[in-house]
Amino acid sequence: MKVSKNAYYSWLRTLKNKSVNSKLEFIKQRIQSIYKNSNEIYGSLRIQKVLEREGLSYSRSYIAYLMKEMGLKSILSKKFRVTRLMARKKREITDNHIFHSDRGAQYASNKMVTILKSNPKIKQSMSRKGNCWDNAVAESFFKTLKYECTNRYKFSSFLQAFNIINDYINWYNNVRIHSAINYKTPAKKELELKIKKMNNVA
Repeated sequence: MKVSKNAYYSWLRTLKNKSVNSKLEFIKQRIQSIYKNSNEIYGSLRIQKVLEREGLSYSRSYIAYLMKEMGLKSILSKKFRVTRLMARKKREITDNHIFHSDRGAQYASNKMVTILKSNPKIKQSMSRKGNCWDNAVAESFFKTLKYECTNRYKFSSFLQAFNIINDYINWYNNVRIHSAINYKTPAKKELELKIKKMNNVA
């Protein structure tokens, strides 16, 4: 069967275009899925890092371009509504309740210490003198919690707030990748450290 040169090259271009379109649709689907699974928190950088771990290497600028084309934008770049938690005025304190703070005068005062000591269920926790790093991790977490979670909602009940925050903490520990630990999840980093410690002991 004879085929003209023009027809042959036209056929090759069609195959190539189909292949390119297929790859483009696949990468767009992955971007959409990662974005949705992050509760619309992830921007182009974190999505690029997730794709990288899946063996899909694309530049951040290309991911940003596709996200813009798809109308996807991290909610962190938007202004949040002011939230209001309709919590109960009186709520039972559970055992081993930790009250953590810096060494501010209001927390170190005799009155505050006495109040906290009067309840056997509460344990006061304070950063060491002259060491701001003791509080840094806790402050960083609560800042992120407010920024990525609680500031997005207007809670109508304590139960609703509890469920949403609980889901976020599980996601934060097991799914969310963190730049401070080379874009790994806290759970994965903790596992790596445990394995390293076991190997050192062995």
